[in-house]
Amino acid sequence: MPLILVISPKGYPTGGYILAEANAQNVAKLVPSPKLDMVYESLNGGNPVFIVVSKKSNTDKTKTLETCKSAKSQIPGGASIIEIDATDKKEEGLITQLKINTSTNATTVVVLNASGQTTGTFEGNAETSSLVASATKVIRSGCCPGGSGSCKPKQ
Repeated sequence: MPLILVISPKGYPTGGYILAEANAQNVAKLVPSPKLDMVYESLNGGNPVFIVVSKKSNTDKTKTLETCKSAKSQIPGGASIIEIDATDKKEEGLITQLKINTSTNATTVVVLNASGQTTGTFEGNAETSSLVASATKVIRSGCCPGGSGSCKPKQ
């Protein structure tokens, strides 16, 4: 039976439909935004991710990024820090999936462990130790944005 498989611009499979279930809307939803593709890339490399969502007007953004960099240096193998502008139209779907409140004036950090599970969400200034603990947390079962259980594409 024919299958439509979607591959991200960075080369990661993001989903598919059998021909009978495929339509333009379903297939389009499988195409990741540029930042989500970066998340897939990091997770495929076995690294946790700090997704930093802020507006240009957020005064806490610089300190939050410094804290993320400090946490990254304490994680064996490192981690990725992916910044998202809360007003970026291309990233609206990802921001919605992550359940981030963009009406606040605080920078938000969503932490995904190396398995792609959301292990922490921090609004405002998070502590380095909390970010490290979230990034290295192992969860036996869980839910990633979109309800797939893991953001890490299967190989």
